[in-house]
Amino acid sequence: MSSTYAEPFARIAEALDEIAAINPVFRSTTEKQDLLTGLAGLIARAQAQQLRVLAVADDVAEQTGARSTAAWLADETRDAHGRIRADARLADLLDQRWTLLGDAFAKGRVNLAQVRAISDALSSLPQDLGDDLLAKAEDFLVDQAAQLGPRELANLGRGVLQHVAPDIADQAEYQALLAAEDRASAATRLTMRRRGDGSTDGSFRIPDALAGRVRTYLHAYLSPRRRRLDTPFGPVEDSTPDEFGDLPIARRQGIAFAALLENIPTDTLPRHGGTATSVVIAVDYDDLVAEVQAAGVVETSSGDVITGGELRRLACNAGILPAVMGGKSEVLDAGREQRLVKGAMRKLMNVRDKTCTTMGCTVPAAFCDAHHPKPWSQGGRTSLKDCKLLCLFHHRRAHHPDWLTHHHPNGKTSFTRRQ
Repeated sequence: MSSTYAEPFARIAEALDEIAAINPVFRSTTEKQDLLTGLAGLIARAQAQQLRVLAVADDVAEQTGARSTAAWLADETRDAHGRIRADARLADLLDQRWTLLGDAFAKGRVNLAQVRAISDALSSLPQDLGDDLLAKAEDFLVDQAAQLGPRELANLGRGVLQHVAPDIADQAEYQALLAAEDRASAATRLTMRRRGDGSTDGSFRIPDALAGRVRTYLHAYLSPRRRRLDTPFGPVEDSTPDEFGDLPIARRQGIAFAALLENIPTDTLPRHGGTATSVVIAVDYDDLVAEVQAAGVVETSSGDVITGGELRRLACNAGILPAVMGGKSEVLDAGREQRLVKGAMRKLMNVRDKTCTTMGCTVPAAFCDAHHPKPWSQGGRTSLKDCKLLCLFHHRRAHHPDWLTHHHPNGKTSFTRRQ
């Protein structure tokens, strides 16, 4: 056995050179499988040795004058500082706390991703659990790593007490969840920054349970609807292209989020909050319509400037204050909120249209806007026969000057770009 690292590294390099000299193109499937799994095991054992040395290499930092051994290693190997720092923290845990896990890692029984998952799970257990139960939990998770990947181990780790100490598991889980909820509440944030190009960037951090609700709402909007056509030969799939469904998922989620915001019930908001889509301008209705048609823009109560087309789209569904939209109200016709499709009329419209009426669009009726083919501001009536459903994506298109909207006898809608 060599007393220095030079000779073993030379043998390792020689073995890797030998492997590299074999062209995998001409190897059998079994040989390729053996190579892939063999290299994975070799990489895991090499990583284990690197962490083993990191845990006891403080003298490297002292000798080189580096901030830490991890910082020196990152610079020396041109690696990411954050990743090496994380490796160093994990190395300390394997050396001082999770020695059984560290031994399994050194022997190639677990890989680095599994080690991280198990270490995180063990570190999140109650601090007063006791060494015996911690050792049982560590042994259990290391044993399960023979069948489970990192994600499954992380899920199992969250409930590991049910396997090693079921009598205290419920109380421990309650305390852990309570602490997690407190942390999530303290970390809740929302930031928004205007880009200057008509859009706004935002980021948020919210509790997982609330994020799950947001995800559910968005998925409900995005969920595809199987489209079938009834023919004399039985039902067949409708092959009409779904323009919205073919958009990138990030774009569709953004549109869904915008639709969610626009459909928040305003009657539950604080009295001073009003509604984000209300337009407050101190002019008469006729003057407002003339101004929008002439200039093409209008300023909202939030200080934002929007086009007349966007205003007319919002006016299909959102409240516009009487100070602007003055005039005598007539039920289901003109005047203030009476132009909105709601109540029984909206329910009947949902049953009739089922989805956005645009050909090929599958967005369910519940997530669509009621659209006036003849704009309400130009005398269009609010009635079942004079309105139809459009999703936010196509509703915006219906009011966009670059597109022509076609309303077909069967109630469907299509668009063509103006030449």
